[in-house]
Amino acid sequence: MAAIGGIAAVGLALLPLAAHQANPNHIDWIGHLAVWDRLEDSGGSFLIGETGRVIGAVGPREKYTVAPLILIGLLLGIGFWRGRRREWRVAAIGIVIGLGSVALALLAAAAGKDYVLARNLLPALLPLIAAVAVIATFARARRVGVGLIAALCVYWLAFDVYVDATPDLQRPNWRQVARTVRPAVRPRVIVTWTLGVAPLEFYLRDGTARADSGPFVVPEVDVVTKSSATRFTDPLAAKFPHTEVTDLGRFTVTRYIAPHPIPLGMRLLRHLRTGFQTNAVMIGGGPQVAPGSGGRDVRLVRCRSRLRRQLDRKPGNRALARHLHRHRRVCERRLQRQHSEHQRRLHRQHRVQRRRLNRQSRSGERRLRRQRRHQQRLS
Repeated sequence: MAAIGGIAAVGLALLPLAAHQANPNHIDWIGHLAVWDRLEDSGGSFLIGETGRVIGAVGPREKYTVAPLILIGLLLGIGFWRGRRREWRVAAIGIVIGLGSVALALLAAAAGKDYVLARNLLPALLPLIAAVAVIATFARARRVGVGLIAALCVYWLAFDVYVDATPDLQRPNWRQVARTVRPAVRPRVIVTWTLGVAPLEFYLRDGTARADSGPFVVPEVDVVTKSSATRFTDPLAAKFPHTEVTDLGRFTVTRYIAPHPIPLGMRLLRHLRTGFQTNAVMIGGGPQVAPGSGGRDVRLVRCRSRLRRQLDRKPGNRALARHLHRHRRVCERRLQRQHSEHQRRLHRQHRVQRRRLNRQSRSGERRLRRQRRHQQRLS
């Protein structure tokens, strides 16, 4: 009972963490990946660690899983050949618990709670490893089993050393990306991989956070893309006259700069061709979201997009072209006016805060002078 109580206490203590990580900001990107691809990544992670899509690769490195698969397959074959039924009953416990955990995760995904990911399936790895260890100790196959387990451990140790010396098999260097992007000194938007939001928030430490709605009015946009991504027509190049490109090896950071704030929609930013499965939009450096723009201005942006599609279908329609131009001017003027009002409000708040800090610093200096005079009198 004491052991069960301890396990229950640990589970209750982890409930707040589980509730926090179950929110859509943590798991919404999982459902965008195919279940079979995630199971393939999980199998590769169980054999050689995370080397697949979770670290930005195209897929798991199958060539590195060949040796572990051969060794484990030989062990299972010898176990079936030399093992007794009583011994297999013991090994079956770990196999059933491990595969059952994966099956429960798949059932939860079918019910709408999709957590199928290599890191979330790690609890299933422990009973499976225990089952492999039990098979290696079968009485009539112990010497060969222990030899295969030793060879497997030697391969894993050598592979760990190889991974440590191979940056392409490691997680992306988000510290280097944050150093290139730099903390915001003016309003800007960052478009990056969904899994890069948390590292960039940690390394930038300038208040940059994920945005869930737009539109935005910014003079700068930083886009993080895969260096191996296929190049397409850049929709931001027409809006921003100045562009800076920095190659970081696995990633490329492209900075778009304009002399004045440019209105941008969330749909445009989320659908940029970055080479990642899903994009996320981050905001920093001040108020980029136009205040009060959630209703009428969003409708204007959508109407403008609809008119642009109609104009693409009928390129010679002058009435549609004039209507589109008028909508563009109305939307840009309204967003710029709202942005200017918000900036003035921020400047007023900054002046008030500066005055308050100055008053506090002056009162602190007076207090220090009084304390010094008092100490001089006592001495």
